[in-house]
Amino acid sequence: LMMQVYKAEMDKTQAAMLEGFDPSMSFDEGLRVQWLNRARYCLANPLSMLFLEQLRHTPLHEKAMELTGDEMRRVMQAFVANAIRNGELVRLPLETYWSVAFAPMYQLVKFHLQGKSLPGRGKFVLTEAMLLQTLELVVKALKPSPEEKATILAEYAAADSREKKSGRTRSTRSAKRKSHRKKTP
Repeated sequence: LMMQVYKAEMDKTQAAMLEGFDPSMSFDEGLRVQWLNRARYCLANPLSMLFLEQLRHTPLHEKAMELTGDEMRRVMQAFVANAIRNGELVRLPLETYWSVAFAPMYQLVKFHLQGKSLPGRGKFVLTEAMLLQTLELVVKALKPSPEEKATILAEYAAADSREKKSGRTRSTRSAKRKSHRKKTP
């Protein structure tokens, strides 16, 4: 029963997160949509947020994740890959990226739901302006320097050139992988 509830809540959560989102969006716009979607959903569904967070810290989490499918993961991986390819995002380990990209938003939501932030600070109310100001700082932190951006773009241009010369492209590789997956039991 707990797994069924988890799947239902996670399906609703993921649908809300992907509303109006496209992995081909610019990094700034895509992350903005993600932040607003996630914050609004958590604020409107605090018990769901707490339930999902608590289950995350149990031995059932891995099994529960298998029930939810991989659409969210696939969409977010495509978004991050596009942002890196376009020189809009530094390359980072996934855990580092997630910690910088989303943890500040979730902490502000938690402060709001608790009605207070740090000890001695009094009442806390999250505003959209505060959320967007924090998002601006997060985006700035995740942007590559001009030198890093030039390096990233040069690496992808070189890879594209090699693929053209060999007659292979990302789309033909992707089609081959999909074809192979269908044949593999």
